[in-house]
Amino acid sequence: EVRYDEEAATPEATPPKTEIPRNVVALVEFSGLKDWQEIRGRLMSVAGIQALEVNSLSARGASITFDYAGPLGRLQQELGQSGFQFGERDGTFVLRSR
Repeated sequence: EVRYDEEAATPEATPPKTEIPRNVVALVEFSGLKDWQEIRGRLMSVAGIQALEVNSLSARGASITFDYAGPLGRLQQELGQSGFQFGERDGTFVLRSR
C-alpha cells in the first residue's frame, strides 16, 4: 500500500520566509550608552545596510529602521560576521551584540 503524505509532499504550500521587506524595523538591545554608540558604528559598516535611522532610544534599547535589499539569511550572515545576533521575537526583529 502506498500512502500519500500531503504535508510532506507540498513544501511549497508555505513558502519559506527568506525575503524581508526592503525597509527593516528592528529593536536593538544594549547595556548602555557606550555600548549603543559602538553598536551603531558597527551597524553603519555592515554590507548592504543603508539609510539607518534611529526611531527611538532608551537606556537599554533603540528602535531602528534601515534599508536592506536581499534575503533574511544573507542579512543574518552579514550581521553575524560583524558580531551581531539577529532574530525575531514576537513578530519583531531583535538585534544584539554577541
